[in-house]
Amino acid sequence: MPVLARQTIDQVSYSRIDDLNREPFSFLSDNLLFCGDAEKALELLPSESVQTVVTSPPYWSLRDYKIENQIGRDESLENYIESIVQSV
Repeated sequence: MPVLARQTIDQVSYSRIDDLNREPFSFLSDNLLFCGDAEKALELLPSESVQTVVTSPPYWSLRDYKIENQIGRDESLENYIESIVQSV
């Protein structure tokens, strides 16, 4: 597993994770910032290890990120809401 580069902002140290195609963490001993798909990032975390997740849900039908099965490109508002609920 690669060594994570530590960064500091306003006296808070953390490690930034950009590669979500990696082995899951067996334990957490650091503040982590995951950049990418929130569902993939959550799969990397040990069970019962998270107190807070901050994410921004995609807007319905306003952006196309050219990603297969992306949330927000659903045919109807009802399907969009169902996609958001299923991912939580």
